[in-house]
Amino acid sequence: METGDVEILGELDDLTTITGFIISPFAAFIPYPYDFKKNHCEIDEIFDLPLSALMEKTTLRQEQQVIDGEINTVYFYEYGGRVVWGATARIVKQLVGILQSASGAQL
Repeated sequence: METGDVEILGELDDLTTITGFIISPFAAFIPYPYDFKKNHCEIDEIFDLPLSALMEKTTLRQEQQVIDGEINTVYFYEYGGRVVWGATARIVKQLVGILQSASGAQL
């Protein structure tokens, strides 16, 4: 991805994963369609997921799971036969919350 291809909209909160990594997510506009190159060690698949689907209450599910002896809330977004979960879902949930606050909607 070329730097000039991306328009940064803002930075979300840093996120610490259960494995101790810190993710610093950004929201950005990327032109469509875009020829993404994926890191096969990090990503199984790249797919489109409409923002409108993420804003729907029915796509979000949460579970309590015990991880390393601690109870954690794990989020899952399900749409079109695909599931976004874990750190990615936590990042998406924060973005959706920001967008809903800005529009006055509630999840």
